[in-house]
Amino acid sequence: MVISALETLESLANNNERENEEILSLQKTVERLEQEKQARQLQTAKFEEELDQVEETYKKDINELRMMVKTLMSENKTLSTTVSSLPATAESPTSAAS
Repeated sequence: MVISALETLESLANNNERENEEILSLQKTVERLEQEKQARQLQTAKFEEELDQVEETYKKDINELRMMVKTLMSENKTLSTTVSSLPATAESPTSAAS
């Protein structure tokens, strides 16, 4: 009876030790996964910030290009008006080069 109780106690102690080791292993896994999750969240936040900066740069560039196009169209209109108001007898720059 005493031997059986000691064997049961030893078996329970071994089971307890294995379960404690498994708990520690699982806790380490949870910690590692939480660290990986946090690293991914930081990486995602950094990526989103960089993406926002790129979008802002593109918006700025697009606005600058629109202004350039507007300016060039205005200059083109002015030059077209000037050229069309020139006397018909004047030689054009292209025919003078020939």
